[in-house]
Amino acid sequence: MTTRTPSRPQRQRRFALALVVGFFAGLTAAQAAGLLPWSIVCYYLALSLVAWLFYAADKRAAVVGLRRTPERTLHWLSLLGGWPGALLAQSYLRHKSSKTAFRLAYWLSVCLNLGALGYAVAAGGIERLYPLDDWLLGMSHGIASGVSAALR
Repeated sequence: MTTRTPSRPQRQRRFALALVVGFFAGLTAAQAAGLLPWSIVCYYLALSLVAWLFYAADKRAAVVGLRRTPERTLHWLSLLGGWPGALLAQSYLRHKSSKTAFRLAYWLSVCLNLGALGYAVAAGGIERLYPLDDWLLGMSHGIASGVSAALR
């Protein structure tokens, strides 16, 4: 019985998924250890979703011949924290995954983003976001109470 080696796209998908899951597991562990507020985890999740949607829209535009999203926009999304969603979109949508110059700029944006996150944690700048967590938690409780009252 012979075993098949996974194709390049399959390996890219596995790598991307493992990296993203590992990153979010690390963020969650850092939050549980009190190093990060939940707002950072939510921020990365939200920006990753936005990045995925931008990549999906750009892929669709490329297929049907519509106006494309500028590469600069995709790189800014990655730099600002949407790189996990961008990585998944590149591998699962097979979009912008073979263009060497784009990939180099993408990985540079990932390194810069992670460096900025690491610096913010080490320098204590993240601590300023804990009041934001309290505000978000208060807002979510207020919204839940309002919905609950409306359903009664």
